[in-house]
Amino acid sequence: MRSAIIGAGTAGVRAAVELDNRNSSVLLIEKNFYIGGKLTELSRLYPVCELYYAHRFFSQLNDSVNVDIMTGSDVVNIEKSEGNTYALTIRKTPRYVTGNCTLCLECVEVCTPQAVRKPPFQSIPQTVYIDRETCGACRKCEKICPENAITLDEKEELVKREVEDVIFCTGSELVDPEKYSEFGYGRFPDVITSMELEKMLHPSFESKFVRLSDGKRPERIAFLQCVGSRDAVRGEPYCSRVCCMQALNEARVIKERYPDTEPYIFFTDLQCSGKRWEHFCETARGMGVTCIRCRIPAVYEEQGSVSITYAEDELVTMTVDMIVLSTGIVPPANKYGLPENEYGFPREKSCGLFFHPADITESVQEALAALSSVPGSYSSGSAWTGEPGLDIVLCRCGTESHLADLMRNRGYRVRELDDVCRTAQHSLLKQEKTVVGACALHEQLFLRLAQERNSFVEVVPLREMSWISEDGDSRERSLQMAVAKLERLDTSRITWSQTEVFPAVVIVGGGVAGLAAALDLADTYKVVIIEKSPHLGGRALNIQYSLDYSPREVAQDLIQRAEIHSNIEILTGTEITTLTGDPGNFTVGTTRQDITCGAIIVAAGADEFQHQYDHPLVITQTQLEDRIRNNDIPHVVVMVQCMGSRNQEHHWCSAVCCSKAISNSLTILEKTNAQVLILYRDMRTYGFQDSYYRKAREAGVIFLQNDEMPEIRVDESVSVVYEDPILHARILIEPDLLVLSTGIIPKKESRELAKILGISLDQDGFFRESHPEFYPTDSTKDGIFICGLCHSPQNVKESVIQARAAASRARTFLSSAYKTCTAITVKQELCTGCSICVDVCPFKAISLESDELTVDMSLCKDCGLCVGSCPTSALTQTTLSDDQIRGMVRVMEGIE
Repeated sequence: MRSAIIGAGTAGVRAAVELDNRNSSVLLIEKNFYIGGKLTELSRLYPVCELYYAHRFFSQLNDSVNVDIMTGSDVVNIEKSEGNTYALTIRKTPRYVTGNCTLCLECVEVCTPQAVRKPPFQSIPQTVYIDRETCGACRKCEKICPENAITLDEKEELVKREVEDVIFCTGSELVDPEKYSEFGYGRFPDVITSMELEKMLHPSFESKFVRLSDGKRPERIAFLQCVGSRDAVRGEPYCSRVCCMQALNEARVIKERYPDTEPYIFFTDLQCSGKRWEHFCETARGMGVTCIRCRIPAVYEEQGSVSITYAEDELVTMTVDMIVLSTGIVPPANKYGLPENEYGFPREKSCGLFFHPADITESVQEALAALSSVPGSYSSGSAWTGEPGLDIVLCRCGTESHLADLMRNRGYRVRELDDVCRTAQHSLLKQEKTVVGACALHEQLFLRLAQERNSFVEVVPLREMSWISEDGDSRERSLQMAVAKLERLDTSRITWSQTEVFPAVVIVGGGVAGLAAALDLADTYKVVIIEKSPHLGGRALNIQYSLDYSPREVAQDLIQRAEIHSNIEILTGTEITTLTGDPGNFTVGTTRQDITCGAIIVAAGADEFQHQYDHPLVITQTQLEDRIRNNDIPHVVVMVQCMGSRNQEHHWCSAVCCSKAISNSLTILEKTNAQVLILYRDMRTYGFQDSYYRKAREAGVIFLQNDEMPEIRVDESVSVVYEDPILHARILIEPDLLVLSTGIIPKKESRELAKILGISLDQDGFFRESHPEFYPTDSTKDGIFICGLCHSPQNVKESVIQARAAASRARTFLSSAYKTCTAITVKQELCTGCSICVDVCPFKAISLESDELTVDMSLCKDCGLCVGSCPTSALTQTTLSDDQIRGMVRVMEGIE
């Protein structure tokens, strides 16, 4: 076994999927009886939803020959041998239910002590398990099970496994809300936690958004932030990172579903520093989510309702229907003997919440980064094509036999199989077109098999449909619609193409992100770094001070290692001019030479906002470092945050400004007796950085908060007009030195670079990723990946992790041949050259040159917007043509 992943939450699942895509074997160990962790409990992801990715991942892992999933298992001992392998001792707790379980739930209904537990929504395995501590040993479940799947006599066992590498992704725990008795959790039924609210909002069949006290839908809800976080006395001193965005997300979901509901979020600082989070926050406010800057001291109950008291201009009492506590994240209980940081989190071989408070995007990037050096087994794919014709395969698991007879009577070839998912894969899809009637859990297996064989499959989830309704007509109609769709599929218009990848990578940008990515790949692939400027290192070379590390030293170390690496070629003073070829075999044209490569990583960096003030006493945080180094610090220093960020022109948060101001402030106070004032809107020192915010306050830095930017006056002298939100008074401050925390903005040349590479920018001008949570480093074009400041504002440590994640994705891409099929066909004789399709395509996959319309299949995501917008029907989706749609509609109407 190549790698062991301990913990199957977000990070563990994403890491296992990546290794599976490299054809690398992996042992996935999860102490719970289902994989997915808290991902299965979330009602919606932010800033975009798309929870279906989780189900796709679960399905892929469940059916993969590369992945061995051990649920109900806990690692009790890890020993490292002299050969650098790890011997794992795993305690495996029995589920008391075999894989023959069809989830008929008869055992659940008969179990009086409710010891039989149903699986979480969409997780795997989709079988029940039995809590033997609750079980009364009546064996009614065992007797009633129609599949004889219950085995109550199973025993706990110890299993030995040997692996070459171990990655820890076990997650962390949440603060016990009962520890904060003043908030009433456990005493008042309408005080719940944010995760309990997630379950109420969850898109499962059992979720209900109601008050626990009376079963009524709440109309006014108060979210209380920082319960157990930013609390050096009873809780954790750091910020738990995800709580603000989770509260905003939940409030937004509630407003969308129940517009008359009034959500209120009580906070100290809104932590919205991730990509697109500031926009998400402002959108939530615009929908009617009220954010109040106040930390609630206590909650009390009167006449069946809960109330809170807070101070504005006067003391305000608000009665609400429900209170939601945003509980923080505490270190994991079991750290497996790994070294810990000062907060109790492991410092190495760790990902996601096991490593530090992190959101989904961070967890995924850290999981991918941990795999950046794990090799894959190259696969050239298969050229086998199924026989012409249509086949229907029905699984007897949850499928009525009359469906098979019905389709046979209509003249179709039907195969009925026991446990389709366990059938030998090479014999499952024999025809060019196959309709599979089985459970949705294995849909990804069938789709993967179809792609490998250049064939097409439609999966009808007959078992899940039987859970929703006993109406057999709906299942029959769904099966007939799938048949009608494939019958009318014209495969003659579809061309399959396969490109053998070239084992080299071009990296655009020689800053810390580009250098980190290059070093992770260079032991396996030839790497060429293209840097526009005369030297490597980027912005980090100009940053001397930061919280607990030196960006300059990080950059210098990366430069030194890259320059001596035999497999890295560095081209400074060079620009990209053209890109030709296909993913897997690109030709990159530069101002010096043409380069052939299989993948490209874009790490082109960003710029610092240039302020308009021309005065020697007005400087930036970067310029302040030179004065600190030269001990040239006057008596009164005022820092103004969000200069060039969170405004109408640049509405994003630049992420690094708050921590930079605090870092420089602490350095100043270590060297001088100066007075430092920081004028801010929200101190976004997320995660462990928040403890430095407290240290700065304790050291004497004065923090003045206002939601509006202060007025800056520059003439012969410099002054700042600050409006105090408590005194409602305008205060004039005349500093000896005014320091502007200038934000990060996209490079002007990013647009031209995106055009050359054929990838997209987002609405802010940063490079757009394929999916913000699960594919944060994939660009909109296959084979091209993004990382660092050109992706979004982030600090040096985050850039290095994201760069390693991008390198990891490039390694996966290069581990197999690149394969595409024609998704959109063009009838040139019908095209009038109106270019509407060019304008509507969100992926820039369509081009119109010399009156000829072409579609780049490496960019096309088969969304169909171009087809729907074409006024002359010159474009057609090959796998969903008008004829296919008409055939399915006729089935729905009962005509066929």
